[in-house]
Amino acid sequence: MIAALMVLALILMAIFAPWLAPHDPLQGMTLRRLKPPGTEGFPLGTDELGRDMLARLIYGGRLSLFMGVTPVLSALVIGGMLGITAGFAGAFASPGFASDAFTCCG
Repeated sequence: MIAALMVLALILMAIFAPWLAPHDPLQGMTLRRLKPPGTEGFPLGTDELGRDMLARLIYGGRLSLFMGVTPVLSALVIGGMLGITAGFAGAFASPGFASDAFTCCG
């Protein structure tokens, strides 16, 4: 249950990133570079280019979710189509799908 709440929080944070992030994650400023965590206005500090680390973390969740969800959904679609085709075609298509799967993945 706790893991589900954390995933939900990550999803909501990624969706509402433009409103939650305190600063622009791409805007750097040399005057505020390498600020330590806890600096006023920068709870997680800044990096070498003066970019806010909290904003970069919040916006980075978008890419992480995309890179996690995309392969799963594509495998679901491709595997589902192959499975349905093998189920309807029966013994005629099943050996071909099985040999392709073993050649590709193993």
